[in-house]
Amino acid sequence: MYRRLLAALVCTVLLSTGTAHARAAVGDHRDPAAGIPRLTDDRGRGRVLTLRGWNVEDKAHRGEAALSAISERHFRDLRAQGFNFARLLVFWDDLEPRRGRYSEAYLRKIERILDWAHKYRVQVLIDAHQDVFGPAFGHRGIPEWATRTDGLPFTAHPDDWFAEYFEPAVQRAFTHLYEDPDLRRAQADMWRVLAARFGDHPAVLGYDLINEPMGEIAQDEDLPTAARRIERDQLTPLYNRLSDAVRSVDHDSWIFFEPTPIVGEGVPTGLGRVDDPRAVYAPHFYDTAMEAGADYDPSAGWIEAYEAAVTVYPRQYRVPVV
Repeated sequence: MYRRLLAALVCTVLLSTGTAHARAAVGDHRDPAAGIPRLTDDRGRGRVLTLRGWNVEDKAHRGEAALSAISERHFRDLRAQGFNFARLLVFWDDLEPRRGRYSEAYLRKIERILDWAHKYRVQVLIDAHQDVFGPAFGHRGIPEWATRTDGLPFTAHPDDWFAEYFEPAVQRAFTHLYEDPDLRRAQADMWRVLAARFGDHPAVLGYDLINEPMGEIAQDEDLPTAARRIERDQLTPLYNRLSDAVRSVDHDSWIFFEPTPIVGEGVPTGLGRVDDPRAVYAPHFYDTAMEAGADYDPSAGWIEAYEAAVTVYPRQYRVPVV
């Protein structure tokens, strides 16, 4: 069973990154070895960015206490150790606990965190995070009011929580999120709220549209085949819809998009083009053997297989990859 690497302090490593828009202004910012564009700071002088940092998160607190575990010290210490980047986890269920009712208190807390980041010259990626869909299944992310299961069963797996992604109710909830017109609108509206509020904040580098999206596996379909179908038929349209929503209020920030976490096992993605000039491909990096408790085996060629898999997409579509 696939398990997710615990990501509280996962370093974000820039493999190679930029866009055609940036290159037009400041020259050719492609990685000469890979032919992949580089990520640049177009708000400054078009400099190539090398980002080093980790997740900044508070999964423990909700409601009025949401984000209370994050303090100014996080950013002071981060910068003091030579880091310059934070992926800030925000949760739709805290932002919009009831449909159409956005929490101003939650938005103010995000803004305060961004102010701390800017004070210490840390760039922030705002991540719309989900784990096992959301609170309907004992986790965080998609609000309960946006969770539709058609009455399918769910069994918790406290010793292997990633296994819960394979529960029928969770998989059906993802299908409804991707396919139901009202939920599509709701997710786009949520991103308009975030981008309108924070797009001009000097700490904001960009937006991660959804963390580690999964989906529904068809009968007699193996996991790699299902992942490529979900990426092609559901995630590609999702990312284009959400990119359009962001661009209606923010024309400058980078838009990060992820394949399913199965790509982290070295499986090529089925994603199509995300039609935005400032899109960034952002797969996650996992080793199933280590997740299961084994020591890292450098002779297994796992890192080489992963790098070979994840560089195909950015080379084909000419987007940065982080």
